[in-house]
Amino acid sequence: MACPTKRAVQVFQELQELQELQELQELQELQELQELQVLQVLQVLQVLQELQELQELQELQVLQELQVLSSRYSPVLF
Repeated sequence: MACPTKRAVQVFQELQELQELQELQELQELQELQELQVLQVLQVLQVLQELQELQELQELQVLQELQVLSSRYSPVLF
């Protein structure tokens, strides 16, 4: 039969190992969450960049239309 002190030490060590494993698992879950957040931020940034490019294109189109209209309707100077 095992000595009670040795058994207590063994149980204590097993509890420590379980606690360390649990902490590692929690850290891994946190890291996965952070990676997901980074991916989401990158997606949002990409969408914002695309929106900005679209806005710039629309502004260019409006400027071109204004130029065409102004050339049609401006008085001709001789």
